[in-house]
Amino acid sequence: CAACELARANATTPKTGTRRRDKSKDKSLTKEKYAPGDYVSMDTVPVGIPGRAYEGYGGPNAGVVFTHLTLFHNAATGIIKIYLQQNGTTAATLYSKEQFEKFMWHEAGVVVKHYHSDQGSNFTDAKFEADCDEKNQTQSFSGTGAKFANGAAERAVQTLFWRARHMMLHCALRWDLEGCGDTKLWPQALMHAAWLYNRTPKMETTFSPLELLTFRRDDHHDLLRTKVWGCPSYILDPVLQDGKKLPKFTRRARFSSVIGLATADYEESLTKYSVTLWKELFNSDYARDFYIEPEFIDGELAYEVPPLNDEWLTEQEAREKESRLQDQLLRDKQRKARYEVKFRPATPTADSKTTV
Repeated sequence: CAACELARANATTPKTGTRRRDKSKDKSLTKEKYAPGDYVSMDTVPVGIPGRAYEGYGGPNAGVVFTHLTLFHNAATGIIKIYLQQNGTTAATLYSKEQFEKFMWHEAGVVVKHYHSDQGSNFTDAKFEADCDEKNQTQSFSGTGAKFANGAAERAVQTLFWRARHMMLHCALRWDLEGCGDTKLWPQALMHAAWLYNRTPKMETTFSPLELLTFRRDDHHDLLRTKVWGCPSYILDPVLQDGKKLPKFTRRARFSSVIGLATADYEESLTKYSVTLWKELFNSDYARDFYIEPEFIDGELAYEVPPLNDEWLTEQEAREKESRLQDQLLRDKQRKARYEVKFRPATPTADSKTTV
């Protein structure tokens, strides 16, 4: 589809060698880490676009915006957890580490024994090392510039960002009517991508990472109720939720957009404010009503591709969009002037007689 083509485009490089990969060395850093918690790779990733929080209206004066995230990848199970941060300080990273350890303990009774990371200042800080020593945890670091030594975390970052980009572009191409294709929603897209990854069974093992962590089989009912990220949803009016009545011609629901089921704490949609879903109607199949190209019926334009959010456009496309907007405003102004001239009431003259 168009979203996939836009999201996965990449520069290709010619093959410079014929040396075959030695499969016996695959995952050599983690191949003997069989138990959950034995080896956890982590990485802190800065994001240039301020991310919107789940709470609040998300305006320019929002009190909470996310600029960093810390990712944890467990080698034995393949589970990935990300925690959003307002900054990249050691204190924020320590809080993310504490949240991850709570998740591992509450879900499976697992204690983390070893962390591997690059030589970022937040991982080599004395406070971080003291916290690891207090909990009898060991650390190892990749060499300078050797990102391949922390390949598990780097690959997990790439996987989640590619999935999130696919979902956001798919939403922007089809449903960007109420700002649901805004790139500031990258935290919600990433959280949903991680949520899906941890619950999707792998072809090699037929187990999901969450099943490998908890040693419990899942009926995957949560996947069955998952909706397309960003699809329209219609939420019952709070007055009707309380068992009261509305006037006959008042709308009984409000339009919203699904931003995922990241945790059990929030199953939320996004309008101007994040709200809890209650008796809602999803329209995730709405994409079937859209086409990639404009549709003409009997020579007349019946459907036009919805525009992308401005942040997805190139400079040339943004200038063309602005030019079309100015042309449209000029045509509307001219149309209004012609309407006023045509329907302007006649000015009474001195010779006209007034009939009482």
